[in-house]
Amino acid sequence: MSEFKELVTFLRNENPTIRQIAIQNLAGFSTTQKQLFDNQSIQEVKLSCRDKPAIAHDAFSILVNISDSVLTSNAIVTNDFMVFLTSYIANPTALLADLACMLLSNLSKLPNVIHTICSQQIPVSLNNGEPSFIASKSESSTVQIEGQQTSFRAVPCLVEAFVQGANKPETAVESAEAQAKRKSNCHFLGSVFANITTTQPGREYFTSPSPSFEALANQTSDKEYPLAKLTAFTEHPNNIRRHGVASTIKNSTFVKDAHRALLAEDKEIIGGCSGVNMLPYVLLPLCGPEEFDIDEQEALPEVCQLLPETKKREIDPSVRKTHIETLLLLCTTLHGREYLRSRNTYVVIKAAHAEEKDQQVIDEMIKLVNLIMRQEGEETKIQELSAKESEMVDEDMMIEEV
Repeated sequence: MSEFKELVTFLRNENPTIRQIAIQNLAGFSTTQKQLFDNQSIQEVKLSCRDKPAIAHDAFSILVNISDSVLTSNAIVTNDFMVFLTSYIANPTALLADLACMLLSNLSKLPNVIHTICSQQIPVSLNNGEPSFIASKSESSTVQIEGQQTSFRAVPCLVEAFVQGANKPETAVESAEAQAKRKSNCHFLGSVFANITTTQPGREYFTSPSPSFEALANQTSDKEYPLAKLTAFTEHPNNIRRHGVASTIKNSTFVKDAHRALLAEDKEIIGGCSGVNMLPYVLLPLCGPEEFDIDEQEALPEVCQLLPETKKREIDPSVRKTHIETLLLLCTTLHGREYLRSRNTYVVIKAAHAEEKDQQVIDEMIKLVNLIMRQEGEETKIQELSAKESEMVDEDMMIEEV
């Protein structure tokens, strides 16, 4: 205990070598004796996240390790630190944003943190449409203070970081060769979005017209459905990103009033901006290399037509199950059921069912087919299914947010 406390005091030493040795030793305690981290030591570790990159790396790692506890997570979450954390992730120059994303993913399991993320504003300096996230100032990121001082909502900044990070090469050498603007891939933000869409404010944000990051940066009034920025990543090679996006899409589909906007093609204007066009990106991971009849093919979303022989289905059964559950949720409205029928969803599910090995996924597929293929009687030709049918008829099948 005395050794631990002494190490904490060294974090404020003027000599960076001593600070680095201290944080390295404290990192060992974060995996074996997490209970030693009290409010004071956590505060000191949080301050070290702004230190030199090697020191900040271990500081972020410690916070990731101890944030699996509600008690320590609440000690980490202060307003100043949350503003720093979201600003740091949003900053393209931040070297350790991936660790920061992992930390935010853990913290966003707390309801109070979800509320903070959804409502948070972060300070920004604007220079000719280029925002600089001034609250992220540290020795592992750069900021430009000069410019118009304003503030952005945090969530669209995180969405933009997630989009930018998708194409970042995975290795430092490849990044240098590609001269990547963003230094981190931010895959764990997918888990953050999945967590915040388990709540009403999070779902409302992703399914409602909202100013895009570009609109904020250029100070225009253009709006978009934020979920539309994520749908393209259902086929991304990174499993963490795919899983997070699939869960975010599914959780957003609980908003029945949004089904028209979610299914509308991007050339359609719904609520003053382009539709989300999510169905192709939910079906594509369920598609294999099968050839369909011409008539069946033409009704499918365009991206699901004439797929190459090399096309593979989603390899993770939990992600496949999530996509099927998304389609089931779309079936809770008449418009959703009719749209899925019109886009020949059945043939994709039929082919996927023939290859499926996971029994849980098979069970969900059967429920989906029963809903899509049934005849609509007078009692079901309503905008929404009854309360019992909204539970997919089967009482054992209640879909939950993930």
